[in-house]
Amino acid sequence: MTLGERLKEIQIILKITNKDIIYRTGLADAMVDSLRNDRSVGRDMRTMVKLCAGLGLPPSVSHELCALAGVALNSATRQNHAYRFIIDTMFGKTAEYKERFLESIGLPRLDIQDDWQKLKRS
Repeated sequence: MTLGERLKEIQIILKITNKDIIYRTGLADAMVDSLRNDRSVGRDMRTMVKLCAGLGLPPSVSHELCALAGVALNSATRQNHAYRFIIDTMFGKTAEYKERFLESIGLPRLDIQDDWQKLKRS
């Protein structure tokens, strides 16, 4: 299975659209399209963490998507260590909780959102 195929499958399971992904993750429309259509553009650690943390995916699914993207969730850098910490230990926490954690250790926010349901109402 490819990253795009798995992402499309997750969209069906979560009943979300591309617009929902864009809103929740802060990723650009072109980036979501690239990931869904298996183009290699943007397959980096930050993009994948924005996707996984923004969608609130469990660690096992997040690791699977990262592997499919060819991104190693390692602790080689302070930033990567923080991203792995978010994926592995903050499942079920709010986007704002994850953002505050990054700020508390001096790293930039991911710009992910929780209240994506209001998007469906607009």
